[in-house]
Amino acid sequence: MKLLRGLPVLCCVALCAGHASLQQSRAISNEGVFAERLAGVRRCLALHAGDEMEVQAVKQRYGKDSFLVARPAGSPKLVAKAALHNTYEALLRGAGCADAADSSSTPWFVDVGTDDDEVLALASSLGCGVSVLDPELKDVRAVDMTRCMNEEPNRPFLVFQVSATNTTNPESLANMTHSIVFGESSNSTGSDAAVKKALDLVAAAMPAKAALLSKPTMLNNIRRKAEETREKEAAVEQAQQAAAAAEKAAAAAKVAAAEKAAAEEKAKQLAAAAVLENGVMLDTVFTKSGETSASVQVKSASGDSVSVNKISVLKITPRSEPAATVKALQGAKKLLESGRVQCLITEMNFDLNTTESFISHVTDLEKLGFSFAHLGSMDYSELEISSAGQYEVFKTDSKQLQELFETYKRIRSFDERSGFRVYSGSLSLDRKGHYFDYTDLVFACKGSSFPEKLSVLDKGDVRFRNGVWWIERQQKK
Repeated sequence: MKLLRGLPVLCCVALCAGHASLQQSRAISNEGVFAERLAGVRRCLALHAGDEMEVQAVKQRYGKDSFLVARPAGSPKLVAKAALHNTYEALLRGAGCADAADSSSTPWFVDVGTDDDEVLALASSLGCGVSVLDPELKDVRAVDMTRCMNEEPNRPFLVFQVSATNTTNPESLANMTHSIVFGESSNSTGSDAAVKKALDLVAAAMPAKAALLSKPTMLNNIRRKAEETREKEAAVEQAQQAAAAAEKAAAAAKVAAAEKAAAEEKAKQLAAAAVLENGVMLDTVFTKSGETSASVQVKSASGDSVSVNKISVLKITPRSEPAATVKALQGAKKLLESGRVQCLITEMNFDLNTTESFISHVTDLEKLGFSFAHLGSMDYSELEISSAGQYEVFKTDSKQLQELFETYKRIRSFDERSGFRVYSGSLSLDRKGHYFDYTDLVFACKGSSFPEKLSVLDKGDVRFRNGVWWIERQQKK
């Protein structure tokens, strides 16, 4: 299923993708439904006509529906992912992705740092709205095409090329959603000229009045009184003109001050943005100030607004830097405290500088009623797969994660002193050139139990040997 240059070929490929979908899933059995879906695929493929893309139809593990995934032609095939996808599907189903009564109650799957487009399409096919935040999407065109082929009116699919962190950069927020208009720099020349002109009018009134009063007075009382009346009237008129000029000058000065304040505020914001790292807080995007439990309107990159309330699964697995996961969790504190997030997927990457903070977050979430489980390292070659096709997931808590980290630090210290292995972040390299990624995949759900379909076992025993670690079932005593 390969796309070459030109729309006619793209349409043929879409036909092949649709045909493969029919073969792989009974869900598309009605000819009318198939024709409608095929027309939608043609439209989506035309978004990036000329690009070489591969479109794959994938069937759900525990349902009858299928979904489409677009990948750049020639990209590496995803291998050994079936069990992980089945694990995610069980979690998404149990967290409420299929429970929406209407478009206003759509549950959401929010993915921070996505590295697997198939999970996005899977969540959408299950009934969840999808929101992706990732500054380094491997191929934005492919993600956009996947979005287009799976998006439905009652399950929006939003793609934001931005990182989730612990501060919100106004420029990043503006580029992500809508333009933020700051006050323009003011040119004070016009305002200063207006003030000077008004002051000149006031000053000019004084000598004119003095000249008028210095004229000789007539001995005739009538003429003298008439002259005094005219002088008084002239003085009143001059005073009125002076007052009007002063009022105008004050207004001009007020406008100038407001423009100057706006310019200074803009300069401060620009200066703050310059020192802030690029990114946004999930709290900024998905919560209202003072009303964190209320739904929020989120603007898409195209300017449309969608309502986001319940988040079935929040997945925070960025790999941009060792501290990325902890920063994203810090920026989602209010969202996680709001009660709107049902389940969380994240990672403990054993970074020496941030893992203590990560475990502290786990402790805080336990106090909020979240239960935790973990899978272990995805690099361990003998991970057990259940009869349901999922990885075995073991219950855990902050205490066990702390013990796991302490053991890791002792082993790492010994390896580095002895020269057995070198470490960088979550990776280790032995003398034979074998890499191992220690990162632990962690799940959390609100309440005392996990979704029924998810294969969760009791707390297991952690084992380290020959530079790798894994979890195994506790031995019965």
